Amino acid sequence: MTERLIDFYNDYLDHVMTRRWLRLFLYSSLAQGDMAPNYIAAIITRLLETIVDEAAAEQRLEVPADPALKREIGWTLHGAISHLAIRRRIYQAANNYSERATVTLTVGGFIAGLPALLNSLDDTVDSSQ
Repeated sequence: MTERLIDFYNDYLDHVMTRRWLRLFLYSSLAQGDMAPNYIAAIITRLLETIVDEAAAEQRLEVPADPALKREIGWTLHGAISHLAIRRRIYQAANNYSERATVTLTVGGFIAGLPALLNSLDDTVDSSQ
């Protein structure tokens, strides 16, 4: 699972999260266009749920039944990768550390931290209350 996620996010950064696409996505969002909400609803929502389901299954962990909570867990990984692209391609923040190595670091942290994150859910208060 870890290698598949690393490969997926490296491809995602190379082919989707380009400077041009990010600019379009961000400008559309600032103009209150439907691009971001539609993209998130049509593609990202299912992606996040699948990542959490698959990563948890590989580690024999139970996932929350609440799809909104499952997506928030997935956003911890996807958001970090997305912000990496924004930092490097929009902000043009200089960093000598390789983007690919950063993806490996980020995915590894998500996979390693997933048991602690899922086990901590018993201690959290339901956000809908």
